[in-house]
Amino acid sequence: MPTYQTETKSKLTSNMNLTETKLKQKIYKILDKDFPGHWRRKISSQFSAGALDLVIIRGKSIWLELKILPRLLTSLQKKEIEKIQAAGGNAYCLTAKQDGSTFYLWDLKEILEFTNLETLLKEALLPKIDSHQVDRYTNMLLSQMVDYTGKEK
Repeated sequence: MPTYQTETKSKLTSNMNLTETKLKQKIYKILDKDFPGHWRRKISSQFSAGALDLVIIRGKSIWLELKILPRLLTSLQKKEIEKIQAAGGNAYCLTAKQDGSTFYLWDLKEILEFTNLETLLKEALLPKIDSHQVDRYTNMLLSQMVDYTGKEK
């Protein structure tokens, strides 16, 4: 078994445990730093099977389902992406390797591969929402959103 210097070993260990929550936090950090004026919300809950994990809005929306390999989209999540796209929205599955070395962006037709999450967000996703038009799907969902107490948001 190879030996590593302490610093290298600790870096490898910390990167080996990427979770969907950690991936979401990394996305938030990049958005806060490099994309001011956006709005985001975690969407999924125990009461909304198939709902995607995250929506980011700045005029237009990007809907994301976050996955860490080997987990894959469920059939309900795939249908949700298809419905959003049919309504003119941007919906993707953003998948990462467990070690955080590679990120994949899939729109159900094409898979793009990135070695850097920041590059994926800045070059592939964020330019799609720098607009002042809200798509129909986002309008519909925002008009129907209620929190767990039943109050409109």
